[in-house]
Amino acid sequence: QERPTPPPPGSPERRRAYAECHTKATEFLGDDWRTGRLMLGVAVPTDEAWSGGAQWFRCDLWEVREEDNPNEVYRSSSLKDALRGERAVAYGCFAATIKDEQVESMVAVDCTRPHNAEFAGVFEAPDIPYPKTEDEFDRMAFNGCRGVIARFAGVPNDRALSYRTGQIITPYAREAWEEGNRGVRCFLFLDRNVTRSLK
Repeated sequence: QERPTPPPPGSPERRRAYAECHTKATEFLGDDWRTGRLMLGVAVPTDEAWSGGAQWFRCDLWEVREEDNPNEVYRSSSLKDALRGERAVAYGCFAATIKDEQVESMVAVDCTRPHNAEFAGVFEAPDIPYPKTEDEFDRMAFNGCRGVIARFAGVPNDRALSYRTGQIITPYAREAWEEGNRGVRCFLFLDRNVTRSLK
């Protein structure tokens, strides 16, 4: 049945649009867009344009400044293949500042420079309703990221993992989850500085 207005966030149609955009973005960039300083958005026409026959959606990618700084970067070149080869916008190593168990800053540095955190990958949460509480979300995310970090570092995912490395997780907003992005970015965190990648 034809809709009189664009599908809203959380609707099956919008989730299908996001899934297609995610696939196309991966092909365009060379890897999952969530592994870099990037954002992906699904744009739809206004209600008036939609009712007039403009029934489409568009996949928009843009670069952000830092992992913890969502301000857009004004580029003079395309993002095509930005996660291939040198992977110019990919997450890597960070000098993280932690206070009272909260992340104050994550400054990107070359992995040969002293750093105490490193991006390990993305945990894709199961297709379930958004967790009811923050504690429930954190349990799911930290459990999922443990496996991501263990695979990245080549160590067993066992009870000793928490003694080898800490974790920093950066989930996307609830609205992104309802749109179909259930990714959580996983960073290993150390209580000391190192000067190489732990991959």
